Amino acid sequence: IFLIAFHLTSSRLIAFIAAALFATNSAVWRQSGVASVAPLNFFLTGALVYALLLWREQRVSLSVPAFLFGLNFTHHYSVVLLLPAIAIFLFSARTTLPVIASREAAKQSPSNRGSGSLRFARLAMTKYAAIFITLPLLFYLYLPLRGSPEMQADPLGSIIGAIFGTGASATGYVRATLPEILDGLAGMLIYLHDSFSEIGLILIIVGALSVLRITKKEMPRLDARVAFFLALGTLAYFFLGALYGGEPDRYLSLPFFFLVFWFAIGAGAVESLVTSRKLQVAGFFSYVLRITFFAFLTLPIIFSFQTNFKNADWSNYDRVYKQWDEIFSLPIPRDATIVGNWGQSNAMYYFQRVENRRADVQVVGTLYDDEPQTRAAQATLADQRAIFLAPGLAPPRGEYRYALLGPLLQVRDAPRFTRPAPNRAEKNIALTSFLTLADYELTTALEPYRPTSNVSLTPNRTVRVSVTWRAEKQARDFLTRLMLFDPDARVIAQSDYAPVRGMERASRWQNGEYIADVYNVLIPAGAPPGAYELRMQILDAENKQPLSDAQKIAMVNVERITTLAREQIFMQHALDVNLDRLALWGYGAPETLRAGELLQFNLLWTARGKLDSDLEMDFALVDTNGNRVAAARRALIAFYPTREWRVGEILKADYDLRVPSDAPPGIYALIVSIGGKEIGVAKIKVTR
Repeated sequence: IFLIAFHLTSSRLIAFIAAALFATNSAVWRQSGVASVAPLNFFLTGALVYALLLWREQRVSLSVPAFLFGLNFTHHYSVVLLLPAIAIFLFSARTTLPVIASREAAKQSPSNRGSGSLRFARLAMTKYAAIFITLPLLFYLYLPLRGSPEMQADPLGSIIGAIFGTGASATGYVRATLPEILDGLAGMLIYLHDSFSEIGLILIIVGALSVLRITKKEMPRLDARVAFFLALGTLAYFFLGALYGGEPDRYLSLPFFFLVFWFAIGAGAVESLVTSRKLQVAGFFSYVLRITFFAFLTLPIIFSFQTNFKNADWSNYDRVYKQWDEIFSLPIPRDATIVGNWGQSNAMYYFQRVENRRADVQVVGTLYDDEPQTRAAQATLADQRAIFLAPGLAPPRGEYRYALLGPLLQVRDAPRFTRPAPNRAEKNIALTSFLTLADYELTTALEPYRPTSNVSLTPNRTVRVSVTWRAEKQARDFLTRLMLFDPDARVIAQSDYAPVRGMERASRWQNGEYIADVYNVLIPAGAPPGAYELRMQILDAENKQPLSDAQKIAMVNVERITTLAREQIFMQHALDVNLDRLALWGYGAPETLRAGELLQFNLLWTARGKLDSDLEMDFALVDTNGNRVAAARRALIAFYPTREWRVGEILKADYDLRVPSDAPPGIYALIVSIGGKEIGVAKIKVTR
């Protein structure tokens, strides 16, 4: 970017600003922070454009841009859109700056000094430029040499398929209708406005208009042919970004890539005006004028830097890595097959080839249909090997049984009647007459597999409860309810699950069959530290009536955390009440309830400073006349005294208050008092 902008404007400072604007753009920055095709695509496109500009000045042979075009095409198809611009540029440029066409012309060219053999070699490379376009396609020979067995069995087909077939799946992202295209255009215009701001957009317009009047003295390397080439490149990628909806960062960045040069040209035109004799002022004021102008150019970068950095910061984006780190630590049988989509396959290859883990696992890729997993299930089960599906994939066609191992779905061709862990004593908890909880263990999601009977973790993390069911007789379809109780015996999290993600109906289980299942329990963000109790209950699938008591299965130790953000904690209503070293940030409460019912509400607290005492609060339900119909005093969190709170903690606490059965219907205010300060929290309608 710097070299192209400097070539066009002859200003190192403007070229630096253009390169900085490109590098700090949010979409470019995000793409450059991941293992994606985009950074190399940007580089090769930039190298191609720069090589074409150098060729026009006869500083390089045509073989150089030809080779770069072929390399770019080998890497990504989008460069094909530049073909019309390149063809017109080559044709029009030859009329004024001819390519070296013969040895005699080479001798006469002042820019081609050197030995005769070197000049002849450059001529030969120019003559056979077409060969250099196709030369990079030899990289595809890697596929039959080191690719999958299917590629090695059909080397020619694998190469042709890689060159011409890999873009077929992209058609699903093409915007086909007028409203979709208009939405794409609107999104692109918003992105470009955010990228350049009003200052940058004005300079782009100035750059486009200045081509009509700019002189060779101001920008000697910029003329109508170069401008037309840049304009066609801009329109080509603008067209792509408007029509293609997949991976918007990458496809929006390409028109931005070309517009950066128009930004530089516009800045160069304004600089020429500022430094022209008409506006030239002597001494100190001349320097002030130029410094002011260049400071003005940096404003789009400065104003957007903080936002772009926040948008492009991937430093905490490690969820995908943690998920597959957990999966690759699971007790997956040897030589098993795992089927995953494009991204999931890449993650598995990473762990196998970079971290040298589970090289025995066979990876099968799939996209939008169930054909690959269907073939893989048939072949793998025929070999008596295990097969698993990564999360989110469609199951294979056919009649299969299913089980869960962590986040993986296992495909089975028959029920299992043997104990999954024969060397370990089963717990054998009889939940109903037809269902036994043979065994269970707890792990923490997104961490390496370490089974335990009790688990410790921070809020906003997930407990995986891996269970092994045993059907005792003809089972009924059921749901599993998991409930998390805080130390005050309040339910703070509850979820109902169908067995094996709904893939297994219990009514078809056979007597004595073992079924592996996994359930997830999210510790709510804001949960105060303490010992929580996890209970399990079986419900009828049809009417959700309990079929068993709530069985305690484990204790969960919720740890202290001070790094949660306010936005991570769900609250019905936001508040911002400062109470010295304490702040009340939100509440949740019902809008209506009946007289005689229990009013259950929650408050969101945060410690702004060190609290030296155990605070209590009063809360009351007050009618329109100011009369308190119900009141109570409580510690802010009974099992977590405020003197133990740490600065930065955000804590969500639950409370309850019984509404008198004789309370008249009407609107009541929920009032909270702490430290002598009274806070109106909510309006609640009481009915009969």
